[in-house]
Parts: sequence; C-alpha cells; structure tokens
Amino acid sequence: MANATTRRMLGAAALGLAARPAWAQPASAHPAWPNHPVRIVAPFAPGGNTDLVARLIGAHLAPTLGQPVVVENRPGANTIVGTQSVLTAPADGHSWLLATASPVTMNPQLYRRLPYQAEDLAVGGLMALMPVVAVVAANSPYRTLKDLQAAAQARPGVLNFASAGNGNTTHLVAELFCQSAGISMAHIPFNGSAPALLAVMRGDAQVCFDIISSSIQMIRDGTLRALGVTTPQRVPAFPELPTAVEQGFAGFVVVGWVGIALASRTPPAVLAQVRAALAGLQLKPEFVAGIANLGLLPDPPRDAAGIEAFIEADRDMWARAIRANNISLD
Repeated sequence: MANATTRRMLGAAALGLAARPAWAQPASAHPAWPNHPVRIVAPFAPGGNTDLVARLIGAHLAPTLGQPVVVENRPGANTIVGTQSVLTAPADGHSWLLATASPVTMNPQLYRRLPYQAEDLAVGGLMALMPVVAVVAANSPYRTLKDLQAAAQARPGVLNFASAGNGNTTHLVAELFCQSAGISMAHIPFNGSAPALLAVMRGDAQVCFDIISSSIQMIRDGTLRALGVTTPQRVPAFPELPTAVEQGFAGFVVVGWVGIALASRTPPAVLAQVRAALAGLQLKPEFVAGIANLGLLPDPPRDAAGIEAFIEADRDMWARAIRANNISLD
C-alpha cells in the first residue's frame, strides 16, 4: 500500500451485454460457476461508503454473471463476524467478503486469538483505493500538517486525535503520522467515523485522519478543514489540497483500499474466474464513474502477483504502527 500510486480513471469502450467481453467468457465456459446467486458479505453496517461499493459491484456484475449478486451486511467484532461468515461457507466461489485492510492485513496482527489466519483469505480484486485526509475543525488554528506538527511538538502528549475505533484505519494512520512527524498525540477512540468527526467539530479532539469519502461533504461545506491527504498524488476531489509528502513528510504515503476476498481454499480455477470477472468490472466506465462519485479512486486491474505484492506491502505498513505502539485488541 505504501507504494501504491493514484491512477487516473481508465477509459474503456462501453461493454454491452449483447456482445459479452472476453473477460466474462471463463464464467460461461465453466457452467459450474456461477450456478446460483453470489453473496457479498459486507462486514460493516449498511449505508457507509464501503457498503455502497458492495452494492455497486453487485449492480454492475450481476448481468454479466447471469446470476443475482446479493449484499448481506454482517457487522460486528471489527469485521470478524462477517469474515467468519464467508470462511465457514462452502468455498465454491459464491461467497465473497467485501474486504478492507481490517480483516485481511490488520486483524491478523491486532488479535492473538483470531478465529482465522491471514492465509485463510485470498484477495480476488482491489476494487477501489481510499484516500485518507487529515481534518480539523473549521475554526482550528491549524491550516497545514506542519502547523499540527509544530503544535504537538510544543505540547507533547497534550493534543489528541479522534479515530473510528481502536485498531481502525483512522487510528493506525494517525499513529503512522505521529511516527513520521516525530510527535506524540493522545488517542480518543469512538465507535465509528461520525462521532469521531463530531468530536473534532466540537473541539474535543484536534484532528482526525479520516477516509476521505466519509468527510468529503463536511470539507466541501466548510464544517471541517482539510490539512492534507496521505496519497502519493493529490486527489481529484480536492486538487488544491497538498499531500503530506508535499508538506515535508517524506515517505508518509498511506492509501486505504476496498476489495473482494474469498476463502483461499476456493478451487484455483474458480478463483481465477472470479478474478477475471472483477478485473473486467474494473474496466467498465460506469463502474469507474460510480467509484469516483463515492470520493474513492478507481484501481486498474492487477494480476494475482500484483494483488499479492500490494497486500504484502499493506501488511508491512500496518505492522509498523501496530508494533511501535504495542496495539492489541485482545
């Protein structure tokens, strides 16, 4: 993840149902998959942007697969409930996990007694990248990340940051920023992004490193002020907003992601078909536009080796934050 690059939206010719694209052919060539509805388990509450990604995938992929794609919300236990629902289902390619870093690369390092291992999951596709933005209250004295750093250096441990929960992406990104900036801030965890952002607006917390899609409207209407993004390049939603690297924090690049994972014991031929279907979906202009409308960054298709390299880098990055701060959730 730390080496991921922000890519421009891909242009592609419209893919009609009448002329089935080449990437969809494996599904029809092997009628064993799919032979009944595909279930996407979203281990999050309905209504959030990750949940909307699942529904976007289902809406655009069902016609090509020739089977319904049903989204099932299974929130709880920091994505463990939904992940277990997929891992205990038949590994026939019909049960998918809407995956982020939490179940795939974070939880195996945050929990000593996790009911599954990292290798139990195979990522079939990285469907979107999620920029992270540092936000403060509209009346905050801080206008740049350097302002925040200077204030924290002047009062070590006095400033605090809000997060969507212990071990959450918003928690660990803030810890990585503290490492990069050489500062110390207190952590105030909340149950979700909404209360964390509200705490920042009230002045109960000085900053939140939030997934940009959660705070994009509040930044636009002036309720929150954005200090910078953690992507390698500026994001299309806020082209005037500098990156952390541009502000002098060399190497501080963190990009969230959302994708599809399956049980790794899924037959290789079926897993290959799933990956081909997801890769084809990433080339559909209407899907790319839908991802961008959520404030996320479309990710071009990657082959199996490219996906694995991304996940390994992601795992290593979160390990730096988890180990340095001795974070454990059990």
